[in-house]
Amino acid sequence: MRYALAIAAAALCAGTAFADEPAACYIAKDPTGDFVSSKVQPAEADPGTGGQIKKLMRQYYRETNKCIRKHMEREGGWPNGAAIEYGLRISPEGKLTQVSVVEVKNNNDAMLMACIGRTICEWQLEAKADGQERLVKVPVSMAELVWHHETFKQ
Repeated sequence: MRYALAIAAAALCAGTAFADEPAACYIAKDPTGDFVSSKVQPAEADPGTGGQIKKLMRQYYRETNKCIRKHMEREGGWPNGAAIEYGLRISPEGKLTQVSVVEVKNNNDAMLMACIGRTICEWQLEAKADGQERLVKVPVSMAELVWHHETFKQ
């Protein structure tokens, strides 16, 4: 009986690993070494991609704000000037295949970085006609998000 339960539990866990693609997309530190200044372009460098990313940041604002709210409750506040810069690997089809932290300022909360990174993993961008993978930097300015949270909290 225990053997059957162990097999069922293992199958269930394996199934959730495949179903949870956004979590699999987030890698705290880039293992490939691709996210360096010479290879990664700012989101604004490509107007089409930059516009899509701005739209997605507004669309996923609520989810990002939940991550910040959890951090503030856990830490008792927010450090001034905190910011996180993410590197995105976008497939030719527009799917995010990797999100990694490139740079952090005034914050070292890995749970916060992972929470926001997994939210970004849910994004879907338009496919590129040239069939090339894109490496893009996305700065997440926390000051603006925290200001909105403090101003509109209920």
